[in-house]
Amino acid sequence: MNLSKDVLAGTFFLIVAAITICGAVGLDIGSPEEMGPGYFPLTVGVLLAMIAVAVMFKGVKVGSAVELSLQELRGAGLIFAAVFVFAWALDHLGLPITVLVTTFVAMKAQSQASLKRIASVGLSIALFCWLTFGFALDLHIPLLPSW
Repeated sequence: MNLSKDVLAGTFFLIVAAITICGAVGLDIGSPEEMGPGYFPLTVGVLLAMIAVAVMFKGVKVGSAVELSLQELRGAGLIFAAVFVFAWALDHLGLPITVLVTTFVAMKAQSQASLKRIASVGLSIALFCWLTFGFALDLHIPLLPSW
């Protein structure tokens, strides 16, 4: 499949910008003097959309198409999916298990990642997050599954 990496990156940025803008629209925007909770996300979303369009135009103008393998697209898709897995699983599985699952999904983007390596990295990150966010910072994040 011949596609410009700039066009693909711009498309990804545009999708993220659209999601950000849609999330911000339901919040009170306020004004520059008295910003509401939706002001910053809306501003970031609009700026990201403008950057996305500029990157896409550069990709179309230069026209430097490269051959992208399904393996590369699979990796990008798994990294993108890991974000959604984390967002869904945090409330249901608790922080340590969510971090393990998210690490597994993200590390499967690298085809040569062994199960032993994924487990060691996942356990290390899960322990770090559990100690940092659950105890040191005392954030109100579910630490255990809500079964």
